[in-house]
Amino acid sequence: KTGAKGLGQIKDFNHKSLNINDPYDIKQNVNGTMSYLKRMMSKWRTDSKKVKLALASYYKGPNAISRLKGQLDDETTRYVDDILAYYKDIKQLRSRF
Repeated sequence: KTGAKGLGQIKDFNHKSLNINDPYDIKQNVNGTMSYLKRMMSKWRTDSKKVKLALASYYKGPNAISRLKGQLDDETTRYVDDILAYYKDIKQLRSRF
């Protein structure tokens, strides 16, 4: 519903700054997604909740998260918690192999 495209669900206004010409090209999309997440980690680098704030910024936008002053709404909190749970599950699976 937001017009986000590809695996990383990148919005059109971010394509150019993330060097994405074709949002459906998985390599471009993943590289762009990682670039954006790195920017968000850098933006929140001094905050103890930087990973959560970076993920929240990816979901809702950094300006919205700045306005919330780190107090995430329920929807964003669920998104961040889901992503961190997926990460934990993947990490556990990788340790088995």
